[in-house]
Amino acid sequence: MPRERGPRSGGPHQKRPGPTASTCCLIWGPAHRAGRSNEGVTVAGANGAIEHAWANAETIEHAIEVATEAVCGLLRIDQVISARGD
Repeated sequence: MPRERGPRSGGPHQKRPGPTASTCCLIWGPAHRAGRSNEGVTVAGANGAIEHAWANAETIEHAIEVATEAVCGLLRIDQVISARGD
C-alpha cells in the first residue's frame, strides 16, 4: 500500500485535514443549544437540515476553469470545421 504524502513532500495530492470536533462545535453548537438537535450530522450518521451552506471558493474557481476550458475547446473545433469550407 503506498504511503500518503505529507505536506512537506510536495505531492500534488496532499491529504487535507477534515473538520475537527471544535469546528463542529462552533458550527452546530449554537443550533443545538437553541433546541435544534437534528442539525448537522446525527449520531446515526444521517444528514440533518442544511441551512446557510457556503460553497468552497476553490471548488467554484475550479468549476469556472473547467467550464472555460470546455468552451474554448468547442470554439477551436468550430473554427477548424468552419475553416474547411465544405
